[in-house]
Amino acid sequence: MTYEDLKTFIANKMSLAHVYQPVMLKTLLENDGEASSETIAAQILAKDPTQLQYYVDRVKNMVGRVLTKERGIT
Repeated sequence: MTYEDLKTFIANKMSLAHVYQPVMLKTLLENDGEASSETIAAQILAKDPTQLQYYVDRVKNMVGRVLTKERGIT
């Protein structure tokens, strides 16, 4: 794929309904075209506010409660 092909895809065809495609492309571009599935997944997770909120809720409602109120550790 040429630079112009990629530019056209990003500008006209890429789905922006979620962060998956833009984050994957950005990660690959920042890493000379190579990145592991784990690296890409971590970047997607870091940019996904719904997943962040999910874990914020887990910390408040489960992990934090157990370690603070039930165990007195934190």
